[in-house]
Amino acid sequence: MKRTIFTVILTLAAMGMSAQATYFDTYQKMVDKQDSLGLQKLIPEWETKEGVSGDTYAAWFNYYLLKAAHATLQLTDKEPSGESFSFKDKNGKVVGYITGGDSYVGSSVDSALTKIEEGIQRFPDRLDLSFGKIHLLLSNFDYDAALKELHRVLDRSIINGNKWQWTNNEATPSEGQQFLRDCMQDYFSQLYDAQKNDAAMALTEDVLHHYPNSIYFLNDKVGLLAAANDFKQALEVGLKAHEIDPSDDIITINIAYSYQQLGDKKNAILYYQMLTNSKDEDIKASAKEALKTLKK
Repeated sequence: MKRTIFTVILTLAAMGMSAQATYFDTYQKMVDKQDSLGLQKLIPEWETKEGVSGDTYAAWFNYYLLKAAHATLQLTDKEPSGESFSFKDKNGKVVGYITGGDSYVGSSVDSALTKIEEGIQRFPDRLDLSFGKIHLLLSNFDYDAALKELHRVLDRSIINGNKWQWTNNEATPSEGQQFLRDCMQDYFSQLYDAQKNDAAMALTEDVLHHYPNSIYFLNDKVGLLAAANDFKQALEVGLKAHEIDPSDDIITINIAYSYQQLGDKKNAILYYQMLTNSKDEDIKASAKEALKTLKK
């Protein structure tokens, strides 16, 4: 299995290259070849020629990850987003999936964390550095430490107004706040897919503490509460989100479902009825099916 080293840095490192193009090109070729000895020689030369930068911190971090990476197999009962193998019970029902991944072990992990933390302290608005650290922590299932790092990113987003820097100190690939939101949503999905609902809720609450009107994370909170069968609180959060954005179909269907689970047919019908004109055909069909059941 080919190892994958911190995807965000490596796949986006090529964006906006200028004077450092030669070093980036050579660096990426060495990573593809898993040439740690070559990287060990290249990065100091890069620093001598161009100076220490957020990019060289990222490079050292990936060098240490390359040394520490070990391919692993992971078992899950939810279908992964990437490649996987499924296995079935005697009736042919899929009951689980096996997917590949990386874990990181040995002293190089400590070196990677030390180097990336130094980079974050020196370049606190380089979002890719923080995301590199979070990637490592999540890969090693250190959820508490990952949540602390995510909290630090959220705190920084208020200080810098989401004016983040990325590779070559350029802006993030999309507008700063939107990019942060999308990445936080990806981290939520990672935690949820790993069945770490407590950690997913902690992240959701943290985002909402910083951005209380985030429809994305209000929706996530509703989903987690519903999964825990706490439909009363799910409804309260859903109604708050509906006031912020009444056009959000996901919020509306969650409200309708919560009312349905709480035995309030009148309000369930009211909110399902709102969805019969949805532009999403699946949501529209689900709403109509629910109305048939409720009106029996």
